[in-house]
Amino acid sequence: MAKLPFVVEPRLKPIIERIGNEDIGIIEIERKGYLTAAEKAFVQAQTGSDDASREMMALVRSVGSKYKVDFDAAYTLVQNAMQGIYDKKRDVIADFPEKIDKLIEVLQGSQTRRTVATAYCMLIYRVDSTIKLDDMLESDIEIINGLAKLFNEEEARSVERLKESDEKIETGGDNPAVDIEKKQ
Repeated sequence: MAKLPFVVEPRLKPIIERIGNEDIGIIEIERKGYLTAAEKAFVQAQTGSDDASREMMALVRSVGSKYKVDFDAAYTLVQNAMQGIYDKKRDVIADFPEKIDKLIEVLQGSQTRRTVATAYCMLIYRVDSTIKLDDMLESDIEIINGLAKLFNEEEARSVERLKESDEKIETGGDNPAVDIEKKQ
């Protein structure tokens, strides 16, 4: 059968994902192919105060002032310094070691906070709204990372897994649940 020329393709039916394994436990959660407005708002509210941006802008201003360069050039110098790229004329790493270390620390904390917020969001909106954050934090990190990965795929509107499930059902597969497996 030829594929119809949809301007907007019909939504695929949600599937049940399994996150985890027998050793750490398995959580079943719905994959929709998108995030709801409430899910997006929840994560934005949890990660809204962005210390990383403030730290970055403070360092960029300091670099720009010290080397007498515009904002874009200072930003590039900071980005390069964070990647370990040295500039012989403007050694940002040597001139601002504490500020770079602090920025990297804040960025890592920001990423950890986002991972926890996205995983918790998936649990309370798609599994059980009574789950407490402390309960989730006591679970295995693989579960948390799997939930965060699902959030990120839903945020990107990835429908690959939904299509895979659809194909399995059409070809006679008996279980529409799909496991999120850790790729090695």
